[in-house]
Amino acid sequence: MVIEKYSHSGYIYFIQDGEGGNIKIGFSGNPNERIKQLQTGNGKVFIPLLIQEGNERKESQYHEMFKEHHLHGEWFKPHDSILLFINSQKIKGETKLIERLNNIHNRIENLEIEVKELKRKLEEDYVHGDEVNERHDLMLEYCLQIEHKLDELVKENNLKKGNPEKELEEVKRKLQERDEKDLKEGVESEDDEYELVGRYEGKYKDGLLNGQGTSTNQNGGKYVGENKDGIRNGQGIYTWSNGSKYVGEWKDGEMNGEGTITYPDGNKYVGEFKDGERNGQGIYTWSDGRKYVGEFKDGILNGKGTLTQPDGEKYEGEWKDGERNGQGTDTSSEGEKYVGEFNDGDFWNGIWYGEHGDLIWKFVNGVKQR
Repeated sequence: MVIEKYSHSGYIYFIQDGEGGNIKIGFSGNPNERIKQLQTGNGKVFIPLLIQEGNERKESQYHEMFKEHHLHGEWFKPHDSILLFINSQKIKGETKLIERLNNIHNRIENLEIEVKELKRKLEEDYVHGDEVNERHDLMLEYCLQIEHKLDELVKENNLKKGNPEKELEEVKRKLQERDEKDLKEGVESEDDEYELVGRYEGKYKDGLLNGQGTSTNQNGGKYVGENKDGIRNGQGIYTWSNGSKYVGEWKDGEMNGEGTITYPDGNKYVGEFKDGERNGQGIYTWSDGRKYVGEFKDGILNGKGTLTQPDGEKYEGEWKDGERNGQGTDTSSEGEKYVGEFNDGDFWNGIWYGEHGDLIWKFVNGVKQR
């Protein structure tokens, strides 16, 4: 199990209630023991999907991220968005592990070269031989410290102990074998780290998805587009099993940049995305004729925007958490108009004018007055 680091206060775990079952997103100081306790208490077999170092704040962020699929407590529906997120984190974890192994190996190699140079100088009997010898001993000690760190790294990630160069080559060899197999046959992956991808056809580089490709997961989701370092990056199209479709930019495995989502019920969003959510300027149209043009934050109407109803009623102003909040103007289809402050969608402090500009009502803290 690859561990992706966030903090050192504990671990966030994703487990599934059997194959295709609901997913629990929890936090524990000892996730493996916690999973055993859950299994003992329920008599079920839970499948560990991902374990990350993190804290309760990060757990809460994940709960918020997938709130659309929340069932109860810490349990969520096994939606494509959750499974894809888990898979992207696993790929990131393996990529970072290879980078760390590469870095440590390069550091040891450089140190070995320096030690050899020091030995050569010693053999030439330099005048400052004692000083060089002392440095030589320090460098040897430093090499041992680096090798000890490598042992800890290997143990932490459940790898085989051994020479760092051999370990790195073993990782690369396994990745290359999988790449060659997939390129020839396009078969489903049997690697636990990629079990949620299901099938991939496309280009690879250094053991990772790079370039144009097509991937499908076991729940029917499909991605066609560009990849970089094992993660969706660039232009791409993702189609969910329920018929929803995203066309646009990707970065670090998430919808980021300009894009369009169409939904099975006929709704449509065109605009900016950040970290997989509608963020920034965008246009959302409903199948019943409603249309919103303005700002979004974390997938919800937030900021300044205009909502037009099918009958011509229009609101222009500030939004917060999907409701009219702050200063704005609501104009009815008959031409009457409310101007002032809104509170959770209600007229709060403002004036309601007739179609000819005459004052009809005044609102003070939500109370209508003549």
